[in-house]
Amino acid sequence: MKSLLYFPLCCISILLAGCTAERHDYSAGDAVITEYLIQTYERMTGLSLSSAVYFGNQESIKLGSESEYYYMPDVVLFREKYDDCHYNGAQIPGGYSALINEFHKIEIVSDTEFNGVPAGESIADKVIIFAVTPYPWLKSGSAVTYDWNESMVEHSFFCRLGPWFTLPQMYLVNKKVSSLTEDDLQLLCPEHIYFRFIEKPEIKTHNITMRFIEKEKSLESSVEVIFE
Repeated sequence: MKSLLYFPLCCISILLAGCTAERHDYSAGDAVITEYLIQTYERMTGLSLSSAVYFGNQESIKLGSESEYYYMPDVVLFREKYDDCHYNGAQIPGGYSALINEFHKIEIVSDTEFNGVPAGESIADKVIIFAVTPYPWLKSGSAVTYDWNESMVEHSFFCRLGPWFTLPQMYLVNKKVSSLTEDDLQLLCPEHIYFRFIEKPEIKTHNITMRFIEKEKSLESSVEVIFE
């Protein structure tokens, strides 16, 4: 539905004032060139977790989300808020979508003792997040870009992203969950948020709970992870 609605909505956006496509949109072959990078804004209203071995032999969790989508004229307001007017490049096939939730922290706990950490206490320093966001580029006024060639990205994660998500305007969030800053959690791409455990616990079966925390509320989900 999102992709079907985009073309008429894009046409409407050309007629609206503000930081939007306006007269600067034009076609280049099969690609559409736009001022803006982010095509769709969404607010995560619910989340789900799935467990699998996504990275080599390390147990991992992939985040899935339920979202409320924003359309015109709200999209124009978000482009102005984030100063998304300086991309002037080809749109990602299907369009890049970003979460507008203002998360400031992610909590991760297990219902079972995890290598000395009691059940119910944080294991955020035992988990690495892999995600992508254009927020640092936008915050810098499009002055600072990301060098994917020098990143320490996991090869399997890089392959999952594909070339459209490794643009210099897109930043890789790749650090322990315990080290995340608020900036790391802004405008995340909901399609590519993974968590990898960096330790294998002695007890093999855990019910892992994650909480994505905003100032006034949080979203939470749990999943069983069996460590081989």
